[in-house]
Amino acid sequence: MGRIDKVTYVTASPNDPAVVSGFAQAIPLVSRQLGRRCLSSIGGVPRETSRSSVKKSPIDQRIVVATTARAEEKDFVDAISLAQKAFPSWRQTSIEKRTDILRRAAELTRLRRFELATWMIYEMGKNWLEALGEIEETADLFDYYAQQMLDNDGFTHRMGTMARSDTNTSVMRPYGVWGVIAPWNFPSALLAAPIAAALVTGNTVVAKPASDTPVTAALVAEIFFEAGLPEGTLSLLYAPGELAGRMLSRPEIAGATFTGSFEVGFRQLYQNFSVQYPRPCIVEMGGKNPAIVTANADLEKAATGIYRSSVGMNGHKCSACSRVYVAREHHDEMRERLTELFKKTAIGNPLERDTYVGPVARQEVLRITSVMSTRRAAQMPSTPAER
Repeated sequence: MGRIDKVTYVTASPNDPAVVSGFAQAIPLVSRQLGRRCLSSIGGVPRETSRSSVKKSPIDQRIVVATTARAEEKDFVDAISLAQKAFPSWRQTSIEKRTDILRRAAELTRLRRFELATWMIYEMGKNWLEALGEIEETADLFDYYAQQMLDNDGFTHRMGTMARSDTNTSVMRPYGVWGVIAPWNFPSALLAAPIAAALVTGNTVVAKPASDTPVTAALVAEIFFEAGLPEGTLSLLYAPGELAGRMLSRPEIAGATFTGSFEVGFRQLYQNFSVQYPRPCIVEMGGKNPAIVTANADLEKAATGIYRSSVGMNGHKCSACSRVYVAREHHDEMRERLTELFKKTAIGNPLERDTYVGPVARQEVLRITSVMSTRRAAQMPSTPAER
């Protein structure tokens, strides 16, 4: 197949023989598995439920990617209880053992990267390199967390003392059961990374993946257990956001990591998480930053960066550029450069090699975009002079 030394969002090429060969094998393999059944996993044991959801591909609504067994309140209760029981043993597991599991998970992720990327393309509509780049990022994060634990000796450090007879040590202790709620736009990296960070520091995890990406989530859990994670330490539950937010705010949850909207992250989770007593709650709710092109900027690099930021991953990311400030003397040239780049954009089926922008991933996003565009149009000045 050939070898790819390093895959990132911008360095690899869809024309690389190894990339072409990898997807040529993975796409037929995955297409034969479409329509698979995804079950919630309670500590590594699959659980069927009475209610199901259907995931269709944004590439073609006639393609059923998967059906998922929707978890109910009892499933969360069971998963949390099992994680509590598994916690004492897992927290006593050596740092070397925990980091070995993350290293092995990184290795397995890279070995299966074309398969994993292809599932993500079907579920999210990402192009080849965006999907492949995220899978590589997932593996990189596993390696990074493992190395941080080893480099810092488990974050156990001797501290200063007042007398020679004193012993003063800073010791990082795991909290207990950690909740993870992941978003739909980076379904591998932003699910797997917080799970890995919690696990390698000795916590057990109950995770709720995005409903739009059930297969990607199932494969993340599969790789963790194949890498040697003990049963009980990780549960994966497919459930509506409201139910997951409520259940992962329960007193038995020692800490939580959330990535998603402000409405859910701040109003539903953060404001209600530490009411009774302090608990760590990490909420990453995104936002969109402007690009600023200064008078002494390299205009070629600036145009390329703005273009990639605005249309990369079909714009489905908090780092998507939606506003640009340009020094007056560069205005016309920057407009011309960006216009040319956008004109050359290959829009189409992301399963095809040359496609750069695929479909909008969710109908909900399309509706929101339409409403926002209408509002902006209503606020526009009515004449060129007013503009």
